[in-house]
Amino acid sequence: MAEYHASVEHAEFACTIRLSMEAVGSESRYWVHYDGLLSRPGHLAMRHTGGMPIASMYASPEELVIHGTEYDRFVTLPGEEDPLDAMSPGDTDWFDWQWRMLVGPGLKTIASNDPVALLDPALEGASYLGLEKVDDVETHRIQVEGQGVEFSLWIAAEGDPRLVKASYPLPPDWIETGWHEESEGYSAHFTSWTERESIPARSFVFDTEEADDEATSIAGAIYGPEYDNFGEDTDWDEFDTADATPLVGSTAPHFELTS
Repeated sequence: MAEYHASVEHAEFACTIRLSMEAVGSESRYWVHYDGLLSRPGHLAMRHTGGMPIASMYASPEELVIHGTEYDRFVTLPGEEDPLDAMSPGDTDWFDWQWRMLVGPGLKTIASNDPVALLDPALEGASYLGLEKVDDVETHRIQVEGQGVEFSLWIAAEGDPRLVKASYPLPPDWIETGWHEESEGYSAHFTSWTERESIPARSFVFDTEEADDEATSIAGAIYGPEYDNFGEDTDWDEFDTADATPLVGSTAPHFELTS
């Protein structure tokens, strides 16, 4: 699978990334759709087409642009030679789950400049779980162990051995906060995949003149101007302290209960 994806120079694809997690008395489910373009080396475009978070990404060796479609704001960051490195910018740590919805499981495998070098050091063991259909695509399901986690890959059983689906468990620190370890976690389903002879370079460039405003951080692009200065240096104790209303600490008026 990794060898096949490493051999693909240009491709057009669509994917749906999902997050599903459960806790006692609570469950959260999110999904987001993208149309994607890939040109090796170093070019990846993920255009938001529905769901949450509401953001698109344009990555090239020259620049990385995140466009928040809800507020129509963008931020421009230094480019990376490998899209793999563009998927880990520093100021996304505080909204980790939303960022994982943009760079979901499996995307690094199909988009990195060298998928084989990415996967080989991480693989410690694997089990074949048999044939499974993902929508109408017959796939081989592989359970993989590596770097302390188990995750699943669904690889096309007919034609090119492309990655059809990948799933990854919730991060350990999320489990510590109360989410169930048995939660489905993250999954990425690549609903279509087509190799291309070429893709115009302009497809990986976001036209900043069409956006309403420029942000100073990824958070500001996605969540609006008030988040422009949020990042690694944010004082979360101060941010999480709600402003008290004038009624707090005052005596409640007298009242009587009637049936």
